[in-house]
Amino acid sequence: MKRNPWLALWAAALLAACAREDAKSEASPERVSAEHGPRGEALVHIPRAAQERLGIAVAALAPRSLRPQVQAYGRVVADPSQMFELHAPIAGTIHSAADWPAVGSTVQDGAQIGSIEPRLSAVERADLSARLAAAKGDEATARAALDVSKAALERAKTLNADGKNVSDRALEEAQGRVQEETARLTAATDSRRGLEATLDPATFATAAIPLAFAHGGEVLEIGARPGESVEAGALIARIGRFDPVLARVELPIGLSLAKSEHATIVAAAHPDRQLDGRRVALAPTSETQGQALLFRVAAGDAAIRPGEAVTAWLDRDGPELAGVAVPRSALVRHAGKTWVYVAAGDDAFERREIALDHAMPEGWFTDAAWTKDARVVVGGAQSVLSAEILSASAGAGEEE
Repeated sequence: MKRNPWLALWAAALLAACAREDAKSEASPERVSAEHGPRGEALVHIPRAAQERLGIAVAALAPRSLRPQVQAYGRVVADPSQMFELHAPIAGTIHSAADWPAVGSTVQDGAQIGSIEPRLSAVERADLSARLAAAKGDEATARAALDVSKAALERAKTLNADGKNVSDRALEEAQGRVQEETARLTAATDSRRGLEATLDPATFATAAIPLAFAHGGEVLEIGARPGESVEAGALIARIGRFDPVLARVELPIGLSLAKSEHATIVAAAHPDRQLDGRRVALAPTSETQGQALLFRVAAGDAAIRPGEAVTAWLDRDGPELAGVAVPRSALVRHAGKTWVYVAAGDDAFERREIALDHAMPEGWFTDAAWTKDARVVVGGAQSVLSAEILSASAGAGEEE
């Protein structure tokens, strides 16, 4: 195939232009670069103008003192005192008052979700029929006894008025018998009416029993739905509350902290949140043969659920440690480790590894030797890491 001479000239001109641009870039004082220092540490050079564009801010670390702490691991467990269940009070059919709750929805204290229409079995209906017949007999007997006692009272009144042929005491006794028989007849009548209403389908349907939650919370399980027929005691719904939660942590084997009443809790799903835990009790069992503790933790707006992993920092006896507080904004994660960038001049930053062993409200405590008089990147640390990675990648491409 014959080559086009004009195409070859155009390619040569393009290569020359690229070479000129590369030369300008290398000579530019604002070029970002990365290298290794004399101790093998990572150094990133970022000119002042580029620092302003990237929003990089540097500040000295505030000195702090901290009591010795021990680090323990565990998980969130269900708090039995915050779990509630709604069961069917009687056998019957469930009816919904409005929207039936679903798993994950929230119900309020005292919320009524529906009602249950009582259901009678054949044995129960036969028993009620027998009791109704007995109640009717009791009512008839009480009515007849009341009629007799009323007639006796009238005779006593007449004889008492006619020359006191019947004493006042006898008259009072006759009045008392009338009152007694009246009360017996009233009780028999009420019993008969109650049994009739129970056996009457129309009246029985209106005697539905409301289904209401005594305590509100998040719905965890639904055991029955509207239209279903359930037995007495069947689970209707299970709900729970997750603020506060219980954190179960286990200390290293051989360590016991009898006086540690508080702990700083950090959930694995919320590494930037520090929660305060108050000791509740020793856990009933241990999984690692070490001492296991239960802490009640106020979760706030952190959605923490049973099963989530947590790390706890507990105070222990000993002299206080002197160090500095590293704010969370200074931390970056790279290659499975946590780092901070320490200023090494006006335009150079050295990447230093930091161990997250001691949590503090404002960040993390460290007593590493390199923190003395150190000025750390507290704003734009992620931009410095990105610049280092991009510069290193560009350098590797040029070597290839």
